Amino acid sequence: CEAVDLDHCIEAREGQSIAQIFSARGEEEFRRLETSVLNAALQDTNTPRIIATGGGIVTRAENRALLKAAAMRGVLVVYLQVAPEVLAARIRRQPGIRPLIDGARVLDMEQTRLRVEALLKERAPHYQDVANFVVDGTTLAPDEIAHLIVLEPGFVEDGVDVNQRHAPFGGPGASSWLVRLGAGNRAHCLHRR
Repeated sequence: CEAVDLDHCIEAREGQSIAQIFSARGEEEFRRLETSVLNAALQDTNTPRIIATGGGIVTRAENRALLKAAAMRGVLVVYLQVAPEVLAARIRRQPGIRPLIDGARVLDMEQTRLRVEALLKERAPHYQDVANFVVDGTTLAPDEIAHLIVLEPGFVEDGVDVNQRHAPFGGPGASSWLVRLGAGNRAHCLHRR
């Protein structure tokens, strides 16, 4: 199983950090690159994978269409829902500037929380629309989140069926990977059988 972080793919392909791309080329160009990388990741159905997206993936209609189409093909599109104050704290623990959170300078915790709340208010309806599985990750560790996902019918971990009580989710020929929206924590390597 392969883990694909779309932001890392963009940085590797472009030879620039996300912040540099935003600064030099603007958000619209970044979103175009993001769509290209998302589309490529979703096209390769031969490799079981987890695709981690940034939270802004849903701001572009084309990305929402790609994610919804993937969900219709049986891909598990997970929205990791997290309370704004928890998400703000996680963001501030990470080094660097987040262009859509910070602008030109790193914000303090309260400013970060307010900005996160504003972005979530705008994006949450889109997350709900494209996701076919929502996990409240506010108080859960990554391992606990992974456990909730494997309880979703039809998942295997390291080749072992972890939930034989249920029929496969997505039916025959279901895709063998999932897309994780936002909340950049590590994830277990899970795929549909």
